[in-house]
Amino acid sequence: MSITKPMPEVLRTSYDVDGVKVEFLHDEARQRYTVATRWVNLAHFVILFPTERSKRLAHERASAVFEAVCMDGATKEVAMRAKRIAKALYPSHCINLAGFEREVLRRAGKAQRLAAGYVTYTGRVFTQANADAYNRLTDEIERERYAPTKAALMDQRHQLFVAIATQA
Repeated sequence: MSITKPMPEVLRTSYDVDGVKVEFLHDEARQRYTVATRWVNLAHFVILFPTERSKRLAHERASAVFEAVCMDGATKEVAMRAKRIAKALYPSHCINLAGFEREVLRRAGKAQRLAAGYVTYTGRVFTQANADAYNRLTDEIERERYAPTKAALMDQRHQLFVAIATQA
């Protein structure tokens, strides 16, 4: 008789600037949150104590790192830089969770701006008009304070990127 461990719960999914799928996972068995791609775990946030406060702190820090990875690229370097910043800040010092995420993004580095000539994962090359449209959406995302609107803008930016990358 084999005992199987439950799979981590997927809390959120999104895509980074290069089209890599990024997942925000909660693993109840291991008591941690993870930011990961299909190929690599980028950052783990352990729930240190069995309290709601500890769980909320780990969740808020992991969520901020998830946003930074989606904005700046799904690499270990980006994730580790954002994790280091998130662990140095306390969400209670910010107005709300969106403020905490914004502060981590600001300190970890601005979202990537794309220039004309950028080559996508499909081999398509960005024109100046493509780069300007993408960068306008990036500016709107950075200015937005309301989390649901920010998420919608990020989805819209991703849809634009995929449309440009796959256009015939």
